[in-house]
Amino acid sequence: MKQFYQGMWGALCLSGLLLLPDQSAAQSTSHESWRFGLQAGINYNMVGAGYQNLTGPASGSFLSFKGVDGTGVGPSFGLMGEYNSKHWWGVQFRALYDSYNAEVIDESKPLKDKFDVSMAYLTLNPALRFNIASSLYAVVGPTVSLNFAGEYDYSPSETADATMTAVEIPDLNSVAFGLVAGLGYDIRTNASISGLPLYISPYAEGGWVVQQRGNSFPDLQDKLDDTWSTVSLRIGAQFKLGVPDSSSTDTTPEVAKDVDLLVPANGLRVLNVVEFFPMLNQVFFEEGISDIPARYKKLSQSDAQAFDESNILPPVDVATASRTQAGRQQDVYYNILNIYGARMRNNPALTLRLIGASKSGDGATMADNVKNYLVNAFGIDAARITTESREKPRVPSGTASTPAEFHPMIDAENRRVELVSSSAEMQKPVEVRVIEDSPIDNDILLGVNENVKVRSWQVTISGNDRKLTFGPYNDPDQRIPSSPLLGEVNSASFEADLVVTTEDGEVITNTKEFDLVRKPIDNSKIMYRYQILFDYAQADAVKTYDSFLRKELAPRIDKNASIYVIGYTDNIGSDAGNLKLSKDRAKEARTTLADELRKQGNRSPVSAVGYGEDDSRALFKNTLPEGRFFNRSVIIETIPAE
Repeated sequence: MKQFYQGMWGALCLSGLLLLPDQSAAQSTSHESWRFGLQAGINYNMVGAGYQNLTGPASGSFLSFKGVDGTGVGPSFGLMGEYNSKHWWGVQFRALYDSYNAEVIDESKPLKDKFDVSMAYLTLNPALRFNIASSLYAVVGPTVSLNFAGEYDYSPSETADATMTAVEIPDLNSVAFGLVAGLGYDIRTNASISGLPLYISPYAEGGWVVQQRGNSFPDLQDKLDDTWSTVSLRIGAQFKLGVPDSSSTDTTPEVAKDVDLLVPANGLRVLNVVEFFPMLNQVFFEEGISDIPARYKKLSQSDAQAFDESNILPPVDVATASRTQAGRQQDVYYNILNIYGARMRNNPALTLRLIGASKSGDGATMADNVKNYLVNAFGIDAARITTESREKPRVPSGTASTPAEFHPMIDAENRRVELVSSSAEMQKPVEVRVIEDSPIDNDILLGVNENVKVRSWQVTISGNDRKLTFGPYNDPDQRIPSSPLLGEVNSASFEADLVVTTEDGEVITNTKEFDLVRKPIDNSKIMYRYQILFDYAQADAVKTYDSFLRKELAPRIDKNASIYVIGYTDNIGSDAGNLKLSKDRAKEARTTLADELRKQGNRSPVSAVGYGEDDSRALFKNTLPEGRFFNRSVIIETIPAE
């Protein structure tokens, strides 16, 4: 077995040398049709001696035919090269040292003599490569094995003293033929040698070599495997360097090909937008104060009688010029008491339950103050409104694992009055119509070569008498709103300085000049925007909205529309955890909506985006509890095709 250990040590050393990365080498982005390198593996050998006679100082006569007379292991290593087309096929050629070691037992002898056989070959193997899927491939081809060593150690029994070692096997054929077939998988690593990318390709193969010895019993040996054959199961890996195709190799790669900004090429669309703001049925109170906070809009009795929720916002053109989506949503939310009061006034059968939650014990006073406002301003019969008090809300914010640094925020969120009604009329969203130039498909995106792994990035954009910096972002999928760059003008030129840090610490920069143009409003198209609110740390609120998504939203979506599902979170918790949570929320809603669209025969694409707690895209500021509540949400934008 000495050959086995020597072979394995050599294979491991060569493998280690190949895995050392060349940090100075540039990433290659081209296709490598030609690859070459080393192959190392282990053979598990199953020997069929057939009808054989071993002669020499020790002898054996394998007079009965058995499929497998013995097994063993041995190394396999050597050189390989391949041509891999861009299509389904390729070719490989391998020149390998193969050891067909096995402990063979002569069952025809009373003591079942043992022969520890070592055979060494130079195996030449041309093979066809079949590209199955992605990096998975199969190989099959003939083998020509050139013998250069063969010996055995002889032991007649465990107790006998006639053991002999290193006895040469007579009558070995100098050439044996066979077949090999198997599967492999190409893994392109980040390492390179002399600028050539390194691939590691684990493989599993089966091989069959026949007629390794001459004829001992010509009258009996009438099959291929009657004259010593070996079936080998082999596992291992190829370590190969890719040579870029001359047609796609760029000896002076430009940085711009690795990272770039993707800017809306056809201008910024301006659309009529119908927004549906959900009712956040919570009123939050300041610590130690049971009066309704001043930020909530309260009306006189005469103004309350004239209040109409459709008139909360100014006309669409004024609203567009002065308020963002978040600003409009704040205007709606801070009128929550007026909206509930008007709905109860217009529907005398509606009732309301007010649940005051405060660990200070003044939850009942808080609830009574909300009730008194609705009764006095809107003239609601006091009997239609019930109040109760508790220490914590029905669905409190925070968990036992919430870090101590966030406890003040959690306490502020749990000091509130919840407005509860069993009527769908009370909970329906507020519909708002605006004109807007900030649908998500107007965003600026980071474009990254697939071989560049981004750790962080930021961009500074100058132009239109302003200079804005976005980032640093840890997520390469982060989007930058383009509307704030234009402001009140309809066109401007800009210069962007992009800085990207890769996972291995390399800093890549790029400068890009671009124009932004705001297009005229398209009055023939309507964009719809919907919002889903989630409870604290919850990702499956979509179940609550399942009927709405399927029965109300999906039928409104035109075919060929672009649909974006955008997830947000508050700032409680880690950045990475919140980013994941926002993506989970978006994916959950996308799955439900896409399923319903398919059922309706609508093949409009549905994309999911998660922003996490990013302040630049947050719906509300996280400084107030209601802001954090609104940021635990998903926005669905359905953008009609041009």
